[in-house]
Amino acid sequence: MAENREALHQVLTNYFGADELKTLCFFLNVDYDVLGGEGKAGKARELISFMERRERIEELVAEVKQQRPNVAKVIEIEDRFIASIKPIQEQERELERLKIKARNRYWDEYHSYIESLDGETLFDVQRLNNLHYLHEFGLSVEDLKKNLARLGYYKGKIDDEHSHELVNAIVEFQVVNNMRHVDGIFGELTFQKMVERLKESKQQGHL
Repeated sequence: MAENREALHQVLTNYFGADELKTLCFFLNVDYDVLGGEGKAGKARELISFMERRERIEELVAEVKQQRPNVAKVIEIEDRFIASIKPIQEQERELERLKIKARNRYWDEYHSYIESLDGETLFDVQRLNNLHYLHEFGLSVEDLKKNLARLGYYKGKIDDEHSHELVNAIVEFQVVNNMRHVDGIFGELTFQKMVERLKESKQQGHL
């Protein structure tokens, strides 16, 4: 689990009941009743702040991992995926309006080229592009499959092999989310939209 406040708060709020949160405090030798905050979310927030002030946050993280090992693994995957979007977002902010228009024209032309392909030729182009972008983003095919699965689009085997099932999942995601280009390529805009959907699902407690 990425040891940051947002991820930790989400785990405490979504995966611990009120009594379980009290038990967690007991194991940490923290008096639950003296924590401020209203409701479970407020108590979770105050517990994190309490542990941070006493430089015990690593102790809290370790106890959460021990009590919720499966959730911890899921949050690790998601947070690493989401964190990888930051360099892309910074690049987007730096682009001037004219550069964005020029880039969009290039992508429109490239999409027309993609649409002219079919069969294994199309799949090879999709594979080369996806592997290129994943390398550029610091991610793996497995990372992409896991997060598409978390959003309900990919239902195949979770491994590091680029497959037709993966391309179909990307296409379905692009269609459902009204992407500008539906091409089965995990480019910057598709990556950003996936991160938006992951954050929304996380805030709604669906992940």
